[in-house]
Amino acid sequence: MHFQFVPYLWLSLTLVVLMLSLFHFAWNKRSVRGGHTFIAALSIVILWVIAQAMEFASVSLSAKLAWANLQYTLISLSIAAYFYLAVLYTGRDHWLKLRALRYLLLLEPAIVTVLSWTNGIHGLVRRNVYLDLSGAFPLVGKTYGPAFWAFSIYNLSLTVFTLLLLAQALNKKPKIYRAQILSLFIGLLLPALSIAVYITGLTPLRIDPTPMVLGASCIIIFQGIFRYHLFDIVPIAHSTIIQEMSTGMILFDRGGNVLEINPAARDMLELSPRRNWDMPAEELLKEYPQLLRICQGQAEHVEEAALGKSNTRYFEVSFKQLTDSGKKPLGWIMQIYNINERKLETEKMREAASHDALTSLPNRAYLEKMLSDCLENARKHDSVLALAYLDLDNFKQVNDTYGHDAGDAMLREVACRLKTTLRETDIVSRYGGDEYIILFPSIGNFDSSVLIREKILRAFEGGFPCNGAIIQIRASIGFALYPKDGNCMAELIRYADQAMYRAKGSKRCRHDSTKDTESEKA
Repeated sequence: MHFQFVPYLWLSLTLVVLMLSLFHFAWNKRSVRGGHTFIAALSIVILWVIAQAMEFASVSLSAKLAWANLQYTLISLSIAAYFYLAVLYTGRDHWLKLRALRYLLLLEPAIVTVLSWTNGIHGLVRRNVYLDLSGAFPLVGKTYGPAFWAFSIYNLSLTVFTLLLLAQALNKKPKIYRAQILSLFIGLLLPALSIAVYITGLTPLRIDPTPMVLGASCIIIFQGIFRYHLFDIVPIAHSTIIQEMSTGMILFDRGGNVLEINPAARDMLELSPRRNWDMPAEELLKEYPQLLRICQGQAEHVEEAALGKSNTRYFEVSFKQLTDSGKKPLGWIMQIYNINERKLETEKMREAASHDALTSLPNRAYLEKMLSDCLENARKHDSVLALAYLDLDNFKQVNDTYGHDAGDAMLREVACRLKTTLRETDIVSRYGGDEYIILFPSIGNFDSSVLIREKILRAFEGGFPCNGAIIQIRASIGFALYPKDGNCMAELIRYADQAMYRAKGSKRCRHDSTKDTESEKA
């Protein structure tokens, strides 16, 4: 086999060297989804460029035909590889599991190979073959046979179908993925146009420029796969996952513009699913200042947020920076987790921990916290605060006579009457057993405490129903006023407790004032 040097070989050599460099880089990054398919397509194109160069360099007609036959096979394989790559990147992997489709993709290249190498027998691929010496270097002169046009129609149809898949994805998917899809679209469109122009004779060129165009297309696709990828999984498949996940997710570019917002986030923020939300964060989150503050902070952050226009719900918001494998910033991701049920359960647990299980009144621990806060507020505003210590007289006899269930029912009824009698701002708590402490955050003076005492004792008139009987229960009440009777929690509770016992010491329900130690009838 004899060869000759033609200037065109310099272009072929340059393109092969460039594509081999891409091959080396792609091989090192082959773990990226779609990387193996791209490597296969790139290998086919490299072989195509080499085969075309060898056809031009060959001297004899038989050698040129041999290299031309190899190119026919490589053309069909390259189109199948591009289709395979497009199917992967449009999230239609399940197609590739169809055995019939895989066989069909390989069947046409196999038929092309057989017919092109046996063309001398049937002439279905090319006819009137001769060595064309009219140009700067010899080429194969021919007219195309029916099999060639059949293959061309099939390849063109597969190419158009692949372009339609990519165009559909380009139209529907968020703009964060469009750079990848656009690279695939352009990378396939250019060689398709090149082939169409060449075989229809619309160009004066005597050689097929498609291998060179394909080389440029590989560079474009290489950019799409290995530069613009946001995640090391297929973008369209990733987008599908994002669309179906229950966690709300918003992607922002480095400038704070919205790249994507999934349905879960739109539901959480009560945004319209039909509107295009490609906009700055300031516009998207204008009704959610807490989220906007997090986004504008441009720092990784996690906090709880209460969101919702019509119905407030609780969420945990995570804001993190996205980087590529080289730690180069790509943008930001805001993830919104629905913690409403967890928050409500926590509130229930907190409520249970701070309230008495029997009466549902605040318990001793919660009362002491509230009293501490009220004292701090009273000191700050120089106001009067009152505390009443209430104990049921002879409550043990109720338990001994009627049983503990009746006693529990009476304690609940006492709690109910106290809450109904007093103001909403007054805090009634069960301090222990049959003892109650009532906190009055704001009270005018001692005379006000006398009126409150009278009001409470009237609530006990008429007795309490128990097992068909009416039980008369009285209460002893002692008051303490801040700052007159004490300056801290312990002093006030102690003073009120002592006042209550002084009242209890009389024969009837008594009240001992903080003004003097003289007893009054209840």
